[in-house]
Amino acid sequence: MRRAIGAVTIGQAPRTDVTFDIVLLLGEGVELIEAGALDELDAEGIASLAPEDDEPMLASRLRDGRSVVVAERAVMPLVQQALDRTVAQDARAVILLCTATAPSSLACEVPVIHPSMAIAEAVRAQAANGELVAVMVPDQAQVGDIGAHWNQMLGRPVDLYAASPYGPADARIAAAEQIARTGASLIVLDCIGYSVEMGREIERISGARVIVPRVVLAEAARDAL
Repeated sequence: MRRAIGAVTIGQAPRTDVTFDIVLLLGEGVELIEAGALDELDAEGIASLAPEDDEPMLASRLRDGRSVVVAERAVMPLVQQALDRTVAQDARAVILLCTATAPSSLACEVPVIHPSMAIAEAVRAQAANGELVAVMVPDQAQVGDIGAHWNQMLGRPVDLYAASPYGPADARIAAAEQIARTGASLIVLDCIGYSVEMGREIERISGARVIVPRVVLAEAARDAL
């Protein structure tokens, strides 16, 4: 039987910057069927999805490597369409390449693996005994919403740092150095854009354990097959 998993991104597919890690982590014999919410949009269509005021936003990447920010409420119907396209190609499960809180509006006849749920389980397991947790996000504008999510989930404050996975390494290195001075023992890289290599570098500089969403996501995907 064909072992195929759908991989749906908020941006445009293919997301080879993400899936090269996931393919290696999944192992041989597993096929990825990629689809993106913005695949069928031109520049004007993508611009129309820009967030307004302080509404929740999602950061992703376009096919040409540029980063993009879209309003969550505007892009979710397009995420559903991308999900449906992978299922139509016989995906046995679908992974969402976005760590934002799982939207209840998505519907699917096969299991949908959402990083936010898998990461939450990993953090709960590793952040016992009240140890300090740091969370790294791509954009400063995400700090409020994502910080509130983790504060509520853990029942205590977390430290937030903005350092994009889509830009130069300087910001990530600076954030890791700051975290090293705080004594945080666990870092959550709260974006699918952070690679396994970035995770290793941040772990080396900070001295803290690092949770990389791609690793958690691949483990959950293997379990779903």
